[in-house]
Amino acid sequence: MFCSNVSVSAARIILLMARTANGAFDAISEAIRRTWHAHGIAICPHTACGMEVLRRLRARGDVGTWIVAATAHPAKFDTVVEPIIGAQVPVPAPLAALLARPAHADPLPPESAALARALD
Repeated sequence: MFCSNVSVSAARIILLMARTANGAFDAISEAIRRTWHAHGIAICPHTACGMEVLRRLRARGDVGTWIVAATAHPAKFDTVVEPIIGAQVPVPAPLAALLARPAHADPLPPESAALARALD
């Protein structure tokens, strides 16, 4: 639940980005590029959403204290991030080990009971 007007503004910005898929991709790409050039840090597309929301809040005059939490390692999204920043993102050994494992997924119907059965 959002508890302040600023948080409601952040939620509205996220909703606006979600409704404009092409605009969101451009904004996310630019946030990845901007963060790389300003700070030398590669970020994943999900983290870029948070950075873009913060940028838009700052543009509206918000001067509050915010934290943008990284949600994934950018090397997990190498085909997206590397062309944007023009550099290779090093893959940490633990992530490389996970990525080398075979993927496995069991389809589930979109029902909470099906998830509960799968977790038993």
